[in-house]
Amino acid sequence: RILGFARKSPDEYWLAARRAGFGFLNIHDHSFQMLDSDPEKPKTVQGGFIRKVYVGQDSNVWVMGEKGISFYNPRSDIFTRKPLEFVSPKYGRISCFASFDDVVYISGVFASGIWQYNRITREITLNAYPEDHISISRMLADKEAVYGIYDEKIYRLSRPTGIIEELPIFPDNSGNAPNPRFISLMKANDSILLLGTRLSGLMEYNLNTYQLKGYFDIDGQP
Repeated sequence: RILGFARKSPDEYWLAARRAGFGFLNIHDHSFQMLDSDPEKPKTVQGGFIRKVYVGQDSNVWVMGEKGISFYNPRSDIFTRKPLEFVSPKYGRISCFASFDDVVYISGVFASGIWQYNRITREITLNAYPEDHISISRMLADKEAVYGIYDEKIYRLSRPTGIIEELPIFPDNSGNAPNPRFISLMKANDSILLLGTRLSGLMEYNLNTYQLKGYFDIDGQP
């Protein structure tokens, strides 16, 4: 399964191929190559499922998965590993990131919060979640905040304060708010998040009133 990709050149793409690992595809000659992981060789990519791939401003490739991040320099063909500690080492994994000019925010399942990678210092710090752990499957970068979703929860990280909060969810005035499972999100305007769900179609979440309402369900009924 291909869980993520990023452009290497007009004809080549880096791939996050889950169990298969990390590789690249050339669409010009239809070639496909995987890069090996070897736990005995620290300059290879970290093992485990590879879920996200991202090309940084320095052209290095971020390979993200169960073990943390491997920064790949394609010029020297060397990986630099940055392991991350999850609340559950067995099930924890990186699943999403949100990029700004100065930092990149990273999170996932069974994380202690949201990691923050500083592009200038190249240091990784943790914005801790006040509860035991946080799970985020999708993230959205928006000015002074980062929004995240997982299943039936919506999170917000304030960039100025570094505080992560779970946002309340209230049904709209009609009392009709299906039990959602969020799988995608985007910002419609300053006060509205649009949320794609697994079971309840498209939904609207008001960031001022915290009300959730549906537009239509998956079979097109209002």
